Amino acid sequence: MKLRDYVDELEHEYAKQLKAPNYDEWVSFSVKINRPLRKYMDEIKNDKGKKEENQAAIYEFQFWNEFTSKLRGDPLTNRFVKRVAELRFEIKKVIS
Repeated sequence: MKLRDYVDELEHEYAKQLKAPNYDEWVSFSVKINRPLRKYMDEIKNDKGKKEENQAAIYEFQFWNEFTSKLRGDPLTNRFVKRVAELRFEIKKVIS
């Protein structure tokens, strides 16, 4: 699976969860995406030619983590909104 596929899946699930938050569905989705994402990150972390892609994967994982915290009940704050926007911007900059 390519990083673009992870990004697309996470963006789709993120939009779905914003409309109707369901922590159980998010956990199921997380199990499905996190193991392959971590494996992918391990494969490319030492490849100097994929330095930007590795950074985008790290941003992708941070994005997942921020949203997981939000779904666990953290309040919607300006910090959360700003952080998610920054991560999404950085990810899209690398993969586009």
